[in-house]
Amino acid sequence: MNGKFRGELFSADTLLLGKEGEVEAEIQVAVAIINGQVKGNITGRERIELGRTARIFGNIVTPVLVLEEGAVFDGQCKTSQQEGQKHE
Repeated sequence: MNGKFRGELFSADTLLLGKEGEVEAEIQVAVAIINGQVKGNITGRERIELGRTARIFGNIVTPVLVLEEGAVFDGQCKTSQQEGQKHE
């Protein structure tokens, strides 16, 4: 996505946000690959990748966070395994 979106984004799949994309939303997805701007909290059930042009203003919850050099992240991050995925 390279346009603008405002609201809520819920998906069991992957969110691909291009460098021209601007989102102001609460996001809950399996995987997020972000190169644009997000204002809002992001939950990634599997992983979140922030490219070098990403600008995030909000909190992130995900078990795996990939942050490229140059990405801007203004918020808090919690990386923890989901319940039921804990290994014994």
